[in-house]
Amino acid sequence: NAAGEATLEALRLQWQGESWENRGPVEVAWQGREATLRQVRLQSRNGELDVHGTVTGGDETDLQVRANFPLTVIASRLPHLQLTGGSGMADLQVRGALAAPDVRGTVQIKDGKTTLTGVPAPVEDMQGTIELEGERALIRSLQGRIAGGSVRATGEIAWHGEEWSFQTDFHEEGGRAEQLLGGLYGGKSEVTGTLSLGGTLTSRGRGAEGFRSNLGGDLKLSMLDGQ
Repeated sequence: NAAGEATLEALRLQWQGESWENRGPVEVAWQGREATLRQVRLQSRNGELDVHGTVTGGDETDLQVRANFPLTVIASRLPHLQLTGGSGMADLQVRGALAAPDVRGTVQIKDGKTTLTGVPAPVEDMQGTIELEGERALIRSLQGRIAGGSVRATGEIAWHGEEWSFQTDFHEEGGRAEQLLGGLYGGKSEVTGTLSLGGTLTSRGRGAEGFRSNLGGDLKLSMLDGQ
């Protein structure tokens, strides 16, 4: 039942391979098993993090989190994507038990770079907005460049423990066929030319498995100067 408050002049946190240190004093107070974070501002080499709210020993945590972070720190949630660059700006509400929190809010993607399982060409210059609603992420808008062309997409990624599902509606315009279709031929495409490709893709799986084997959907492909 102890109560008190403290101001920490120095704080260092190791998380996701990054070392985070405080920007300014860290102000906290507590009453029994509930702690109130009045001011917690941290920075790492690649990001910034502001947190305030309450943390409890049970399931009543309620935190407001604003963060600027490298996209690579969320790669474990997306086993069928290989995030290799870019940054995210998040405004999130974190509630419930810290061991399995309910996270809701928005993430703005800037200058992202990723590759999709089975597609050798990376998606670059990604910009967009993602909404987090507990165990699913809604891709409200996402655009970028791939294989010399442009791509835009919406969709949804959901997960529950190790199980996940994926759905997207997308359109690609002006990409090189040999780069986009190379994954169908072990990385060496027998088709060349410029194409537009669009439609719906779905998949589901567990852990890092299932993306290609459970892939389905409807696609429309148009070729120009193909061989």
